[in-house]
Amino acid sequence: MKPSRRRLTIALTILTASLLCASVMFVTLAQKGARRPILILTQNGQVVVKIIGPKGATDVHVVWGGPGVPEGGGFGYWTKNNQEMPKSRFQFGANINDIHFSPTGRVPRLPPIPAPPEANDVEIGWEEDGRITEAWWTRDGQQLAAIPVTGDAQELSVQFNRQRGQSTQGTATNQLVGLVYDKDSRPGDRVSASLTTDPKKYENIPALGVVEMKVPANSAASTNSLQGLVVDLGDGRQQPANQPLTVQIGQNSTSIPVKVIQEGNTQPVAQSSVPITQGQSNITVTNTGKPSDFTTPPVCLNTSVIHGPLSGDAGTSTRIMVDNQTVNIVAETPRSAYFELPAKTPVGLHTLTVQDGAHRAQFPIVNMALVMKADQLQLQRGQSTNYSATVQIGQVPDSVWQNGGVTPEVVNTARLAKLAPGFHVPNAGEPGAILLSIENASRDTVSVKPSDQVTRALHKEDFPNGQFTISGTIQSKQTGGFVLNGLAEAFFAPVQGHQTEGGVISGGPGPVAQPTPTPLTPTDTTSGEVCKWVNYKTYRVDEFKRVDSKDKDLEVRHESAHGGGTAVSFHCKAAGTFIFVVTKDSGNPDVVSVTCTQP
Repeated sequence: MKPSRRRLTIALTILTASLLCASVMFVTLAQKGARRPILILTQNGQVVVKIIGPKGATDVHVVWGGPGVPEGGGFGYWTKNNQEMPKSRFQFGANINDIHFSPTGRVPRLPPIPAPPEANDVEIGWEEDGRITEAWWTRDGQQLAAIPVTGDAQELSVQFNRQRGQSTQGTATNQLVGLVYDKDSRPGDRVSASLTTDPKKYENIPALGVVEMKVPANSAASTNSLQGLVVDLGDGRQQPANQPLTVQIGQNSTSIPVKVIQEGNTQPVAQSSVPITQGQSNITVTNTGKPSDFTTPPVCLNTSVIHGPLSGDAGTSTRIMVDNQTVNIVAETPRSAYFELPAKTPVGLHTLTVQDGAHRAQFPIVNMALVMKADQLQLQRGQSTNYSATVQIGQVPDSVWQNGGVTPEVVNTARLAKLAPGFHVPNAGEPGAILLSIENASRDTVSVKPSDQVTRALHKEDFPNGQFTISGTIQSKQTGGFVLNGLAEAFFAPVQGHQTEGGVISGGPGPVAQPTPTPLTPTDTTSGEVCKWVNYKTYRVDEFKRVDSKDKDLEVRHESAHGGGTAVSFHCKAAGTFIFVVTKDSGNPDVVSVTCTQP
């Protein structure tokens, strides 16, 4: 479980984390415990059922409301290192409204923490020694707010409101989704967008736009609220809502129509449109065939970007990886691809790779984190407590520190100008910097020393051990909780891509020695005609992962099939024999040889 937003708030019942690919941790001390975890479900404090977790479990997920459970009830399951353990699911009825948990089997005694209104799930993780390391309120499986974990954290109790639970997954009529797109989408472009259940997550990313829509909450087929939905972007294709959404924009288009449809139906449950920016793009890219045609910020933000000569097709062509792990592409045009790092990416140096057809480039990038802690999260009048904020970056190469700059597509400079008006954004040729801001958002309740507003410009010398810590004291004026907002932002010049292990991008100057690729052995054959789309096969939704063409003269696509499943089809651009590959969630891929003939 990893935080993913760009602000971090400490409060009595909610901690909202949103920082530059930040990992947010609450350090706690606990005694070792070897007993099995216990989950006690209660109704208004009265025990209804005790559930003993399986041996080896390290996480528990509890969802109130949803398909396959009693009306207004819920379910849960145990996981080990984020993988669901076999036969570990449980259900409970509508009368349950409190959850009491201990990883050591000890009966919890803490009063329950109430859920925020938006939450309908909770996730709790712990170490083998019985130490609870993190807990999250979530909404439809997406992390919403951290639950404070302090002291000897070997127990945790939470409370959810039954009406709130039903309003998001049970009997509610609507839930909010958003179509995320690149504002630089232009007429004639092939572009990719994505649908999200957390549209507010991208509101501070300058280059991204979000079209918000409301869809029936019960249109979801599982706790992933996008499952069971398809999207039509005006070309008649019904694309699965939980996968990249691609479309070719017409030369005279001023907008892209958007229809969200429940799978198997024809009438949309929501519809809107995406505005198309007219004229030439301000983003200039070159296509010399070299890896240096691609650039990216060297210190990663929560949502980062790669600029370069791209296809705009995140569904079947563009692949972005961090340390051999595929990342989620949020939006893409022929000039830019916006992506998010995988969950639990450690702080420090990583390898970022982009592959788009014959184009391939690699970058060293650094994942940054902001860790905020407070000894106490609720104070009596006159009480005080200590807090600290630590920026963690690991080892940043000297070449990165020596070159300051900004990527305005992902850094909201207008917002920062208001937050830190005295901060100087480093220009080209000036050293890079990291801005740290801590703000007291509860000034009627507490005062903060040394100041209610702390802004620091950090440089290389501030990180002798790969991290920088600032600390202070929180003094209570009134009894209650408090909120501190923390923000960290990196200002470095973009770095260029370099050659990967697979060789330079095709078309570069001069021959380059390449490793001999292993030839693909077809597992199936089929035929088609030039300039005609042909349906190959329909896969189960839980079986299909992606489809890739190995030849420029063979185009492939996938879309939601009538009656369910994912249909794969191909389009011959020239006569000949070509290969495409269907990757499945399990088992060997389907390697399909297509013989294309003239009509």
